[in-house]
Amino acid sequence: MSLLLLVLLAACPGPDPEEACFAPASTWGEVVDMEGDPIPDARVVTDAGETRTDAAGRFLTSEGNGNRWVRVEAEGYLSRTRPTRPGDHVLVRLSEDDGQTLTLTVGGDTMFARRYQDPDEDGDLADAVVRPTHARTDAAALLADIAPLLSASDLTALTLEGPLILGAEPHPSKEHLFANPPEVAFALAEAGVDLVNLATSHTYDFLDEGVTRTLSTLEAAGMEGFGAGGNEEEAWGPRILIVGNHTLGLVACTTITGTAEDIGYDALPNRPGVAGCDVDKLRESVVNARIASDVVLVFLHGGWEYQEDPSTLVEDLATTAMEAGAHVVVGNHPHVIQAMEAQGTNLVAFSLGNLVFDQTLWDTLQSGLLTLEIGWNGKVKRATLEPLILEDFRPRGVSGRLQEQLARDYLGRTGTGVVVDDGAVEVDFSGRATEQDRVVHVQADGSGWSKPEGVEGSWIHDVTGAEDWRVGRDVLLVGDFEVVDLDSKCSEGVFWRMASEWAEIAPADDAGRLLRHTSTRHALDPTWSRPDHRLPLSAGAAYTLTGRLRGNGMLQIRLRTYETASSDLHYQEFEERVAKKEWQTFQIDTELPARATMLLPEFGLLPPTEGDNFIELDDLRLIRWEPPPEEGEDGHGRPLEERFDVVQVKGSGQVTARTRGLP
Repeated sequence: MSLLLLVLLAACPGPDPEEACFAPASTWGEVVDMEGDPIPDARVVTDAGETRTDAAGRFLTSEGNGNRWVRVEAEGYLSRTRPTRPGDHVLVRLSEDDGQTLTLTVGGDTMFARRYQDPDEDGDLADAVVRPTHARTDAAALLADIAPLLSASDLTALTLEGPLILGAEPHPSKEHLFANPPEVAFALAEAGVDLVNLATSHTYDFLDEGVTRTLSTLEAAGMEGFGAGGNEEEAWGPRILIVGNHTLGLVACTTITGTAEDIGYDALPNRPGVAGCDVDKLRESVVNARIASDVVLVFLHGGWEYQEDPSTLVEDLATTAMEAGAHVVVGNHPHVIQAMEAQGTNLVAFSLGNLVFDQTLWDTLQSGLLTLEIGWNGKVKRATLEPLILEDFRPRGVSGRLQEQLARDYLGRTGTGVVVDDGAVEVDFSGRATEQDRVVHVQADGSGWSKPEGVEGSWIHDVTGAEDWRVGRDVLLVGDFEVVDLDSKCSEGVFWRMASEWAEIAPADDAGRLLRHTSTRHALDPTWSRPDHRLPLSAGAAYTLTGRLRGNGMLQIRLRTYETASSDLHYQEFEERVAKKEWQTFQIDTELPARATMLLPEFGLLPPTEGDNFIELDDLRLIRWEPPPEEGEDGHGRPLEERFDVVQVKGSGQVTARTRGLP
């Protein structure tokens, strides 16, 4: 797909000059092999042009304004596509190409229904993001910001939630129905998608016709659908494809088959539907796929929605698939990122979250694209995940601190055997990763907690000598207001909403960006801003809201809590801080109501009694604290998760910060 990718890179829209996030700047970086040795004369391609690496593997791109994807190719190596932003350094690590390696990219749950067709759900489709009459071009626009990554591998697969059909007879008893405009299939294919998993709880939303029309539409678009069929035998397959030197076997099933509905979703001997997960049928289909192919890929649809951990049922099904001969198992349906687990040279990715979806829960907006390098014998030689976000329901690559934080959060969910390599998540199949420790001294000013101490790029491994201590992590993630998403817009704050025209994301003195509020004595109300979505809370956890403030006005902070993601306000807490000319740090420690499950912090500038006033905010963090792990019978507590990168102590203590990385 090299020619297609170069066209996509060139066609990606650059930023409007009037909205340029940065002064024109070059991206610089290094291209290395898996041992960390430089790769000279590699070809580096961006939308601004191309260049080559020098003898030390270094490169400098043409100047550009916006974040972009960079594609690197070198003779004897597999190519790779990575996110960059002007002025930043990017590391591109390539693995050797033996001529027998299949590259496969896998994305999460995808749909173009519901809020894509009716954003405010008022029944008026005039504001549709994906219009039925322009579905192909509208869907292409949704995918444009990640198309360079979708098209970078030999094959790309995803899970489609809902049939490709409009105006058909709906399921008579099902509450939530998804109908994707058929033309979006062609946009998916043009963006680089080849394989579509249909074994989901929504494929049968429009009964037999929905299934058969979806399969025929995918075929017309040049893609392979699997996990559903005209009858049970077709649904279970397995589907066998020849891809270059490889034969690929595809198996998929769903644990959600509508047993409580008037009509079930699973295929019958003489009726279309999906493959409903059954241990014996799964084992038989995987065994048949293994006999007929050298690489077996299995998709499992099930588990608990919005939970970090896979369900026991999905874990058991994954074990069944692996024991029967699967090389890669990918889960879907939870709509949030879950762990990856290497089993020898095989891999289970329990959930990749949403790729294109219209949900608004904070965790459902974090995603990733998983790229696998698979040998001729099915051995997974390499697995990397590039973090993504869904902003306004549009998938986008990320860079900078947000990229690193998302990767580290994923590391915390997965743990041993996985590293963060320049913002990407990488499974360490080869055992090359090494760990390094450094010690940081932290001391409280008085008898209470110290100021939160962060260890960027590391995690808290241990704390000794302190009277008491706790570790935490920032769950706000976007409080530095930098331009970190790869799209054609530059002036917006990622996941921020300005409730007043007098609040804006503005340039900072250090060439970064900050949140600025202004007001006048004529204003009747405060100027407000807030994150775009409610943040999930952990029951019983303590929180600290901290940030930097300057100006000449009064900052008012409202901490609004809710019992659910959609419920009305349950409780709110007010705090006020007086801004001064120079930057000062504020800190609010709070234990929120036990019934609260969601939090929405809001920031306002009170109107002055005379003249004009302003405040500026930056480096906002909402830290969720975890107590020290309890000691077990062996005198040791459970290891701290790799995502905890902030610590507080009482008294003073020695903090061991650990990093794990590749050569």
